Amino acid sequence: MVEHVISEEYLDIVNADFDLVDGLMLRRNAWNKNTLGAWNVKLNEDFMGMEKVVNHYHLYQLFWFHDGEFKTSVEDILEAGRNVKKEWQTRLDVQFPDLNVIVYFDERVYAERCIKEFNVTAFIDR
Repeated sequence: MVEHVISEEYLDIVNADFDLVDGLMLRRNAWNKNTLGAWNVKLNEDFMGMEKVVNHYHLYQLFWFHDGEFKTSVEDILEAGRNVKKEWQTRLDVQFPDLNVIVYFDERVYAERCIKEFNVTAFIDR
């Protein structure tokens, strides 16, 4: 396993804040009215689809180094994804106890899967 310093970005994403906006549960600072409007049109007002897109976070972003190099392993990505999923689910269950919030992280590893494809997202199961 590659050793990493816990970055400010890691703490920000693990401790991400979510808000209810016009019936959508959205990760704070991950959207603006223009992009939200564009996704609304593109996804035909599919609220769950909009939440999945707006709330998703690509985990490889946690492992960029200042020199522009990307150094990590699939195991590091999986560990980060599991941690983010657990923290988001715990926080969202407390913040929105009356909503059926799903935090999704696909851990499947297969030969043709690029490390940049691993992401975590959250949405309300309607």
